[in-house]
Amino acid sequence: KEYGADFFDTLPELVWEKKEGCHLARYRYHEHTTERFVQAFCDNIGQWCRNNNILLTGHMMEEPSLNKQTCAVGEAMRSYRPFGLPGIDMLCDSREFTTAKQAASATHQYGYPGVMSELYGVTNWDFDFRGHKLQGDWQAALGVTGRVPHLYWVSMGGEAKRDYPASIGHQSAWYKEYSHIEDHFARVNTMLTRGTADIKIGVIHPVESYWINFGPVDKTGVIREELDGRFKQITEWLLYNTLDFDYISESLLKDQFAGADKTFNVGKMQYDAVIVPSCITLRKTTVDALNEFAHKGGKVIFMGEIPSMVDAVASNEAKALADKCSVISWSKLKFLEELEPYRTVEIRKNNGQPSDNLMYSMRNDDEGKNLFICHVNDAFRDAVDKKEKYIITIKGEYKPILMDSFTGEISDYPAVYSGGNTVLTWECYSQSSILLRLEKGRAE
Repeated sequence: KEYGADFFDTLPELVWEKKEGCHLARYRYHEHTTERFVQAFCDNIGQWCRNNNILLTGHMMEEPSLNKQTCAVGEAMRSYRPFGLPGIDMLCDSREFTTAKQAASATHQYGYPGVMSELYGVTNWDFDFRGHKLQGDWQAALGVTGRVPHLYWVSMGGEAKRDYPASIGHQSAWYKEYSHIEDHFARVNTMLTRGTADIKIGVIHPVESYWINFGPVDKTGVIREELDGRFKQITEWLLYNTLDFDYISESLLKDQFAGADKTFNVGKMQYDAVIVPSCITLRKTTVDALNEFAHKGGKVIFMGEIPSMVDAVASNEAKALADKCSVISWSKLKFLEELEPYRTVEIRKNNGQPSDNLMYSMRNDDEGKNLFICHVNDAFRDAVDKKEKYIITIKGEYKPILMDSFTGEISDYPAVYSGGNTVLTWECYSQSSILLRLEKGRAE
Protein backbone atom coordinates (compact mmCIF):
# COMPACT_ATOMS: atom_id res chain seq x y z
CA LYS A 1 0.00 0.00 0.00
CA GLU A 2 2.83 2.41 0.87
CA TYR A 3 4.56 2.00 -2.49
CA GLY A 4 1.62 1.02 -4.72
CA ALA A 5 3.16 -2.39 -5.35
CA ASP A 6 2.48 -6.05 -4.57
CA PHE A 7 4.86 -7.10 -1.80
CA PHE A 8 4.99 -10.70 -3.02
CA ASP A 9 6.17 -9.68 -6.50
CA THR A 10 9.58 -8.79 -5.06
CA LEU A 11 9.70 -10.86 -1.84
CA PRO A 12 12.35 -13.31 -3.21
CA GLU A 13 14.69 -10.37 -3.87
CA LEU A 14 15.08 -9.90 -0.11
CA VAL A 15 16.62 -13.37 0.15
CA TRP A 16 18.27 -14.10 -3.20
CA GLU A 17 20.29 -12.15 -5.73
CA LYS A 18 19.21 -11.63 -9.33
CA LYS A 19 21.32 -10.49 -12.21
CA GLU A 20 19.94 -6.96 -12.57
CA GLY A 21 20.03 -6.23 -8.84
CA CYS A 22 17.52 -6.13 -6.00
CA HIS A 23 18.25 -2.66 -4.66
CA LEU A 24 14.80 -1.08 -4.79
CA ALA A 25 12.97 -4.05 -3.25
CA ARG A 26 15.47 -4.24 -0.38
CA TYR A 27 15.49 -0.49 0.13
CA ARG A 28 11.70 -0.36 0.38
CA TYR A 29 11.60 -3.34 2.73
CA HIS A 30 14.15 -1.97 5.21
CA GLU A 31 12.86 1.59 5.01
CA HIS A 32 9.28 0.45 5.58
CA THR A 33 9.95 -1.99 8.43
CA THR A 34 12.23 0.52 10.17
CA GLU A 35 9.58 3.23 10.00
CA ARG A 36 6.83 0.83 11.17
CA PHE A 37 8.92 -0.10 14.21
CA VAL A 38 9.86 3.46 15.13
CA GLN A 39 6.28 4.72 14.78
CA ALA A 40 4.64 1.82 16.59
CA PHE A 41 7.15 1.43 19.42
CA CYS A 42 9.42 4.45 19.91
CA ASP A 43 7.04 7.23 18.82
CA ASN A 44 4.15 5.81 20.83
CA ILE A 45 6.11 5.60 24.07
CA GLY A 46 7.95 8.86 23.40
CA GLN A 47 4.70 10.78 22.89
CA TRP A 48 3.23 9.36 26.09
CA CYS A 49 6.38 10.41 27.96
CA ARG A 50 6.21 13.94 26.56
CA ASN A 51 2.53 14.22 27.46
CA ASN A 52 3.50 13.30 31.02
CA ASN A 53 6.65 15.47 31.26
CA ILE A 54 8.98 12.47 31.32
CA LEU A 55 12.21 12.00 29.37
CA LEU A 56 12.11 8.68 27.48
CA THR A 57 15.49 6.99 27.84
CA GLY A 58 17.00 3.55 27.34
CA HIS A 59 19.02 1.99 24.55
CA MET A 60 18.34 0.13 21.32
CA MET A 61 19.61 -3.32 20.38
CA GLU A 62 22.78 -3.87 18.33
CA GLU A 63 23.78 -0.28 17.54
CA PRO A 64 27.49 -0.35 16.61
CA SER A 65 27.71 -1.70 13.04
CA LEU A 66 25.68 -1.28 9.86
CA ASN A 67 25.04 -5.02 9.83
CA LYS A 68 23.83 -5.25 13.41
CA GLN A 69 21.47 -2.31 13.30
CA THR A 70 20.07 -3.47 9.94
CA CYS A 71 19.25 -6.83 11.54
CA ALA A 72 17.82 -5.50 14.81
CA VAL A 73 16.21 -2.06 14.39
CA GLY A 74 16.88 -1.07 10.78
CA GLU A 75 18.54 2.22 11.71
CA ALA A 76 19.59 3.22 15.21
CA MET A 77 19.49 7.01 14.76
CA ARG A 78 15.88 7.06 13.60
CA SER A 79 14.89 5.27 16.79
CA TYR A 80 16.14 8.22 18.87
CA ARG A 81 13.62 10.55 17.19
CA PRO A 82 11.09 10.50 20.07
CA PHE A 83 13.56 10.10 22.94
CA GLY A 84 14.12 12.79 25.55
CA LEU A 85 17.46 11.31 26.59
CA PRO A 86 18.84 8.87 23.96
CA GLY A 87 20.88 6.07 25.45
CA ILE A 88 23.45 3.37 24.76
CA ASP A 89 24.74 0.23 26.51
CA MET A 90 28.47 -0.44 26.73
CA LEU A 91 29.41 -4.00 27.68
CA CYS A 92 32.77 -5.77 28.07
CA ASP A 93 34.68 -2.45 28.23
CA SER A 94 34.25 -2.25 24.44
CA ARG A 95 35.09 0.85 22.42
CA GLU A 96 31.92 1.34 20.37
CA PHE A 97 32.57 4.84 19.07
CA THR A 98 29.86 4.53 16.40
CA THR A 99 27.27 3.61 19.04
CA ALA A 100 28.04 6.64 21.20
CA LYS A 101 28.33 9.01 18.26
CA GLN A 102 24.97 8.03 16.76
CA ALA A 103 23.13 8.76 20.01
CA ALA A 104 25.09 11.97 20.63
CA SER A 105 24.47 13.22 17.08
CA ALA A 106 20.70 12.83 17.43
CA THR A 107 20.94 14.53 20.83
CA HIS A 108 22.81 17.52 19.37
CA GLN A 109 20.45 17.89 16.41
CA TYR A 110 17.25 17.63 18.46
CA GLY A 111 18.61 19.74 21.32
CA TYR A 112 18.09 17.02 23.92
CA PRO A 113 19.80 17.55 27.30
CA GLY A 114 22.31 14.68 27.00
CA VAL A 115 23.02 11.00 26.37
CA MET A 116 22.53 8.15 28.84
CA SER A 117 24.86 5.15 29.07
CA GLU A 118 24.48 1.88 30.93
CA LEU A 119 28.17 1.23 31.54
CA TYR A 120 30.64 -1.15 33.22
CA GLY A 121 28.65 -4.34 32.53
CA VAL A 122 30.65 -7.53 31.85
CA THR A 123 34.01 -6.12 32.94
CA ASN A 124 34.87 -8.84 35.47
CA TRP A 125 35.49 -8.65 39.21
CA ASP A 126 39.00 -7.17 38.94
CA PHE A 127 37.87 -4.06 37.02
CA ASP A 128 39.36 -1.33 39.21
CA PHE A 129 38.84 2.41 39.63
CA ARG A 130 41.22 3.16 36.75
CA GLY A 131 39.00 1.14 34.43
CA HIS A 132 35.84 2.81 35.74
CA LYS A 133 37.34 6.25 35.06
CA LEU A 134 38.76 5.41 31.63
CA GLN A 135 35.54 3.85 30.31
CA GLY A 136 33.49 6.75 31.64
CA ASP A 137 35.92 9.36 30.29
CA TRP A 138 35.90 8.39 26.62
CA GLN A 139 32.11 8.13 26.69
CA ALA A 140 31.91 11.61 28.26
CA ALA A 141 34.13 12.91 25.43
CA LEU A 142 31.67 11.44 22.91
CA GLY A 143 28.60 12.97 24.54
CA VAL A 144 27.52 10.72 27.42
CA THR A 145 26.31 12.86 30.32
CA GLY A 146 23.87 10.54 32.14
CA ARG A 147 25.41 7.53 33.85
CA VAL A 148 23.60 4.28 34.74
CA PRO A 149 26.32 2.18 36.42
CA HIS A 150 26.04 -1.58 36.14
CA LEU A 151 25.45 -2.69 38.88
CA TYR A 152 24.18 -2.65 42.47
CA TRP A 153 23.04 -6.05 43.73
CA VAL A 154 19.88 -6.74 45.66
CA SER A 155 21.32 -10.12 46.60
CA MET A 156 24.48 -12.18 46.08
CA GLY A 157 22.40 -15.38 46.21
CA GLY A 158 22.33 -17.95 43.41
CA GLU A 159 22.89 -16.73 39.85
CA ALA A 160 23.24 -13.11 41.00
CA LYS A 161 26.87 -13.67 41.98
CA ARG A 162 27.66 -14.57 38.37
CA ASP A 163 26.98 -11.01 37.23
CA TYR A 164 29.93 -8.68 36.99
CA PRO A 165 31.63 -6.24 37.63
CA ALA A 166 31.69 -6.38 41.40
CA SER A 167 28.74 -4.61 43.04
CA ILE A 168 29.15 -0.85 43.26
CA GLY A 169 27.58 -0.98 46.69
CA HIS A 170 27.85 -2.23 50.25
CA GLN A 171 28.86 -5.78 49.18
CA SER A 172 32.26 -4.36 48.12
CA ALA A 173 34.79 -3.19 50.71
CA TRP A 174 35.66 -0.14 48.63
CA TYR A 175 32.16 1.23 48.11
CA LYS A 176 32.67 4.24 50.42
CA GLU A 177 35.63 5.32 48.25
CA TYR A 178 33.60 5.22 45.03
CA SER A 179 32.80 8.91 45.37
CA HIS A 180 36.27 9.51 43.84
CA ILE A 181 34.79 8.31 40.55
CA GLU A 182 31.30 9.77 40.78
CA ASP A 183 32.43 13.20 42.01
CA HIS A 184 34.79 13.35 39.03
CA PHE A 185 31.97 12.61 36.58
CA ALA A 186 29.52 14.91 38.36
CA ARG A 187 31.93 17.80 37.77
CA VAL A 188 32.74 16.78 34.19
CA ASN A 189 29.07 16.37 33.27
CA THR A 190 28.17 19.70 34.87
CA MET A 191 30.50 21.35 32.34
CA LEU A 192 29.52 19.13 29.40
CA THR A 193 25.78 19.72 29.74
CA ARG A 194 26.15 23.50 29.57
CA GLY A 195 25.78 25.35 26.28
CA THR A 196 25.88 23.62 22.90
CA ALA A 197 28.26 21.24 21.14
CA ASP A 198 31.04 22.95 19.16
CA ILE A 199 31.09 20.65 16.12
CA LYS A 200 31.89 21.80 12.57
CA ILE A 201 31.75 18.52 10.60
CA GLY A 202 28.76 16.39 9.56
CA VAL A 203 28.95 12.89 8.04
CA ILE A 204 26.08 11.38 6.02
CA HIS A 205 25.23 8.07 7.70
CA PRO A 206 25.73 5.20 5.19
CA VAL A 207 23.24 2.65 6.59
CA GLU A 208 20.85 2.93 3.62
CA SER A 209 23.66 1.94 1.24
CA TYR A 210 24.07 -1.16 3.40
CA TRP A 211 20.36 -2.03 3.16
CA ILE A 212 20.39 -2.33 -0.62
CA ASN A 213 23.25 -4.84 -0.40
CA PHE A 214 21.74 -6.90 2.42
CA GLY A 215 21.45 -10.14 0.45
CA PRO A 216 22.94 -13.64 0.53
CA VAL A 217 26.40 -13.71 2.12
CA ASP A 218 28.04 -15.56 -0.76
CA LYS A 219 26.97 -12.79 -3.19
CA THR A 220 26.96 -9.65 -1.00
CA GLY A 221 29.26 -10.52 1.91
CA VAL A 222 32.31 -8.72 0.52
CA ILE A 223 30.62 -5.40 -0.22
CA ARG A 224 28.83 -5.49 3.15
CA GLU A 225 32.13 -6.10 4.91
CA GLU A 226 33.69 -3.19 3.02
CA LEU A 227 30.83 -0.81 3.87
CA ASP A 228 30.97 -1.72 7.56
CA GLY A 229 34.76 -1.48 7.60
CA ARG A 230 34.67 2.02 6.13
CA PHE A 231 31.96 3.09 8.57
CA LYS A 232 34.24 2.12 11.46
CA GLN A 233 37.32 3.51 9.74
CA ILE A 234 36.04 7.01 9.03
CA THR A 235 34.74 7.25 12.61
CA GLU A 236 38.16 6.40 14.04
CA TRP A 237 40.07 8.62 11.58
CA LEU A 238 38.03 11.60 12.73
CA LEU A 239 37.96 10.93 16.47
CA TYR A 240 41.57 9.83 16.97
CA ASN A 241 42.72 12.86 14.98
CA THR A 242 40.65 15.17 17.22
CA LEU A 243 38.20 16.18 14.51
CA ASP A 244 34.84 16.02 16.26
CA PHE A 245 31.77 15.37 14.11
CA ASP A 246 28.11 14.34 14.01
CA TYR A 247 26.42 11.72 11.89
CA ILE A 248 23.53 12.96 9.76
CA SER A 249 20.69 10.47 9.35
CA GLU A 250 19.04 10.79 5.95
CA SER A 251 15.67 9.71 7.32
CA LEU A 252 15.79 12.45 9.97
CA LEU A 253 17.37 15.07 7.68
CA LYS A 254 14.25 15.29 5.50
CA ASP A 255 12.43 16.85 8.47
CA GLN A 256 15.40 18.44 10.29
CA PHE A 257 17.02 20.30 7.39
CA ALA A 258 16.67 24.00 8.11
CA GLY A 259 18.21 25.34 4.92
CA ALA A 260 21.78 26.28 4.10
CA ASP A 261 23.72 29.51 4.14
CA LYS A 262 27.33 29.51 5.23
CA THR A 263 26.49 26.39 7.23
CA PHE A 264 24.51 23.18 6.67
CA ASN A 265 21.70 23.52 9.19
CA VAL A 266 20.33 20.32 10.72
CA GLY A 267 17.90 20.88 13.58
CA LYS A 268 19.80 22.73 16.29
CA MET A 269 23.23 22.16 14.65
CA GLN A 270 25.16 24.04 11.97
CA TYR A 271 27.97 22.28 10.10
CA ASP A 272 30.73 23.97 8.09
CA ALA A 273 31.57 20.82 6.11
CA VAL A 274 29.60 17.68 5.15
CA ILE A 275 31.18 14.37 4.14
CA VAL A 276 29.53 11.76 1.89
CA PRO A 277 31.53 8.60 2.80
CA SER A 278 31.49 6.19 -0.16
CA CYS A 279 27.70 5.85 -0.18
CA ILE A 280 26.04 3.92 -3.00
CA THR A 281 22.61 5.54 -2.73
CA LEU A 282 21.39 8.84 -1.32
CA ARG A 283 17.88 10.12 -0.75
CA LYS A 284 16.56 12.77 -3.13
CA THR A 285 15.97 14.97 -0.08
CA THR A 286 19.65 14.61 0.89
CA VAL A 287 20.88 15.45 -2.63
CA ASP A 288 18.65 18.53 -2.74
CA ALA A 289 19.91 19.73 0.66
CA LEU A 290 23.56 19.22 -0.29
CA ASN A 291 22.96 20.98 -3.61
CA GLU A 292 21.61 24.00 -1.75
CA PHE A 293 24.61 24.00 0.58
CA ALA A 294 27.11 23.68 -2.28
CA HIS A 295 25.33 26.47 -4.20
CA LYS A 296 25.78 28.75 -1.18
CA GLY A 297 29.51 28.00 -1.15
CA GLY A 298 29.42 25.28 1.50
CA LYS A 299 32.02 22.52 1.71
CA VAL A 300 30.76 19.09 0.57
CA ILE A 301 33.33 16.29 0.35
CA PHE A 302 32.64 13.10 -1.59
CA MET A 303 35.03 10.46 -0.33
CA GLY A 304 35.56 7.20 -2.23
CA GLU A 305 32.94 6.17 -4.77
CA ILE A 306 30.31 8.70 -5.82
CA PRO A 307 26.75 7.43 -5.26
CA SER A 308 25.28 5.91 -8.41
CA MET A 309 21.69 5.84 -7.13
CA VAL A 310 19.09 8.15 -5.65
CA ASP A 311 16.38 6.48 -3.55
CA ALA A 312 17.89 3.12 -4.64
CA VAL A 313 17.27 3.82 -8.35
CA ALA A 314 20.10 4.46 -10.84
CA SER A 315 20.66 8.20 -11.19
CA ASN A 316 23.30 10.76 -12.23
CA GLU A 317 22.11 13.37 -9.72
CA ALA A 318 24.81 12.64 -7.15
CA LYS A 319 27.48 12.72 -9.88
CA ALA A 320 26.23 16.14 -11.02
CA LEU A 321 26.41 17.34 -7.41
CA ALA A 322 29.90 15.91 -6.91
CA ASP A 323 31.12 17.82 -9.99
CA LYS A 324 30.54 21.02 -7.96
CA CYS A 325 32.18 19.69 -4.78
CA SER A 326 35.45 18.23 -3.48
CA VAL A 327 36.03 14.61 -4.51
CA ILE A 328 38.82 12.57 -2.90
CA SER A 329 39.86 8.94 -2.81
CA TRP A 330 39.43 6.77 0.28
CA SER A 331 42.72 8.00 1.76
CA LYS A 332 43.36 8.96 5.36
CA LEU A 333 46.02 11.50 4.34
CA LYS A 334 43.81 13.26 1.76
CA PHE A 335 40.86 13.12 4.15
CA LEU A 336 42.74 14.81 6.99
CA GLU A 337 44.21 17.43 4.64
CA GLU A 338 40.74 18.29 3.32
CA LEU A 339 39.34 18.75 6.84
CA GLU A 340 42.25 20.67 8.37
CA PRO A 341 40.52 24.09 7.90
CA TYR A 342 37.65 22.89 10.11
CA ARG A 343 39.81 21.80 13.02
CA THR A 344 39.30 23.52 16.40
CA VAL A 345 41.58 21.35 18.58
CA GLU A 346 44.94 19.82 17.68
CA ILE A 347 46.86 17.59 20.08
CA ARG A 348 50.42 16.47 19.41
CA LYS A 349 52.87 14.40 21.39
CA ASN A 350 56.00 16.08 22.69
CA ASN A 351 57.93 14.69 19.66
CA GLY A 352 55.54 16.44 17.24
CA GLN A 353 53.58 13.34 16.21
CA PRO A 354 49.77 13.60 16.35
CA SER A 355 48.18 12.08 19.43
CA ASP A 356 46.66 8.65 18.84
CA ASN A 357 44.88 7.87 22.12
CA LEU A 358 43.03 11.05 23.08
CA MET A 359 39.52 12.36 22.35
CA TYR A 360 37.76 15.56 23.36
CA SER A 361 34.46 17.36 23.80
CA MET A 362 34.10 21.12 23.28
CA ARG A 363 31.02 23.12 24.30
CA ASN A 364 30.08 26.69 23.48
CA ASP A 365 29.04 28.18 26.83
CA ASP A 366 28.11 31.88 27.05
CA GLU A 367 31.12 33.89 25.87
CA GLY A 368 33.59 31.04 26.31
CA LYS A 369 33.99 27.31 25.85
CA ASN A 370 34.28 24.19 28.00
CA LEU A 371 36.89 21.63 26.91
CA PHE A 372 37.33 18.06 28.14
CA ILE A 373 40.21 15.88 26.89
CA CYS A 374 40.78 12.27 27.93
CA HIS A 375 42.52 9.02 27.13
CA VAL A 376 40.61 6.30 25.32
CA ASN A 377 42.29 2.91 25.23
CA ASP A 378 43.50 0.72 28.07
CA ALA A 379 47.25 1.22 28.45
CA PHE A 380 47.69 0.19 32.06
CA ARG A 381 46.95 -3.54 32.27
CA ASP A 382 50.22 -5.32 33.07
CA ALA A 383 52.21 -2.20 32.21
CA VAL A 384 54.08 0.51 34.11
CA ASP A 385 52.22 3.82 33.90
CA LYS A 386 54.61 6.26 32.23
CA LYS A 387 54.37 10.04 32.12
CA GLU A 388 53.16 11.53 28.83
CA LYS A 389 53.47 15.07 27.48
CA TYR A 390 51.22 16.76 24.90
CA ILE A 391 50.98 20.12 23.15
CA ILE A 392 47.34 21.23 22.81
CA THR A 393 46.51 23.93 20.26
CA ILE A 394 43.05 25.54 20.42
CA LYS A 395 41.76 27.73 17.60
CA GLY A 396 41.30 31.27 18.91
CA GLU A 397 42.73 33.13 21.88
CA TYR A 398 41.43 32.11 25.30
CA LYS A 399 42.34 32.34 28.95
CA PRO A 400 42.34 28.71 30.14
CA ILE A 401 41.10 27.86 33.63
CA LEU A 402 41.74 24.40 35.05
CA MET A 403 38.64 22.81 36.63
CA ASP A 404 40.13 20.01 38.74
CA SER A 405 37.48 17.28 38.53
CA PHE A 406 38.94 15.32 41.47
CA THR A 407 39.37 18.11 44.03
CA GLY A 408 36.92 20.72 42.77
CA GLU A 409 39.69 23.34 42.80
CA ILE A 410 39.74 26.06 40.11
CA SER A 411 43.00 27.66 38.99
CA ASP A 412 44.57 29.48 36.05
CA TYR A 413 46.32 27.26 33.51
CA PRO A 414 49.45 28.51 31.72
CA ALA A 415 49.17 29.27 28.01
CA VAL A 416 51.13 30.83 25.18
CA TYR A 417 49.73 32.33 21.97
CA SER A 418 50.77 31.75 18.38
CA GLY A 419 49.08 32.73 15.12
CA GLY A 420 45.81 33.56 16.87
CA ASN A 421 45.74 30.21 18.66
CA THR A 422 46.02 29.21 22.31
CA VAL A 423 48.79 26.68 23.02
CA LEU A 424 48.94 24.56 26.19
CA THR A 425 51.34 21.96 27.52
CA TRP A 426 49.79 18.97 29.34
CA GLU A 427 51.77 16.43 31.34
CA CYS A 428 49.72 13.40 32.32
CA TYR A 429 49.46 9.61 32.70
CA SER A 430 47.54 6.93 30.84
CA GLN A 431 44.21 7.40 32.64
CA SER A 432 44.46 11.18 32.94
CA SER A 433 41.89 13.66 31.70
CA ILE A 434 41.76 17.45 31.78
CA LEU A 435 38.76 19.76 32.13
CA LEU A 436 39.22 23.40 31.11
CA ARG A 437 37.08 26.50 31.01
CA LEU A 438 38.18 28.74 28.12
CA GLU A 439 37.34 32.41 28.57
CA LYS A 440 37.82 34.89 25.74
CA GLY A 441 41.03 36.90 25.83
CA ARG A 442 44.60 36.18 26.84
CA ALA A 443 45.95 34.92 30.14
CA GLU A 444 48.39 37.27 31.83
